[in-house]
Amino acid sequence: PVFAQLQNAITKKRKTRISYNSFFENKIIDLELSPYHLMYNHRAWYVVGFSGLHNSIRTFKLNRIKELQTLDKCFLDSENFDLQDYLGRAWSMIPEGRIYNVKLRFLPMVAENVIEVQWHSTQTVKRNSDGSAVVEFRVDGLGEITWWILGYGDQVQVLAPKELRNKVMQAAKNAIK
Repeated sequence: PVFAQLQNAITKKRKTRISYNSFFENKIIDLELSPYHLMYNHRAWYVVGFSGLHNSIRTFKLNRIKELQTLDKCFLDSENFDLQDYLGRAWSMIPEGRIYNVKLRFLPMVAENVIEVQWHSTQTVKRNSDGSAVVEFRVDGLGEITWWILGYGDQVQVLAPKELRNKVMQAAKNAIK
């Protein structure tokens, strides 16, 4: 029902009011949303639109929307909204506003598995004679790629940037605690 209601609101360019269980704010927030686009990513549906509460374009996971009401107010801004421009070089779907040159070394046990997939449009690969591979990306933000890297455990080494190396190291330390 949420998907269908949002799809209708997008088509008719109607604002919505949502109650949303925010992961980042750790509480339910109420906001007025001008929904621009529905997208499927990582086994879930999301709506991208202008949040009156945040005064910016934001992404909301549909299954976290607790209440949804279509309002009798129209919005006009979505004509100039381009999802690809918005996502830019984000690792997946959350651009952070800063581009990083990421350089990772994958050990032989997982190297072939990693390089057979095109993870990002900027991906470059260098195979090493020992079976490892160095993979590089230019990504907007470090948050999303950090979680992806952690999934490879001790089979990946962060070569650059230092900020990413520190984020991965801190997450690993927190996991040990």
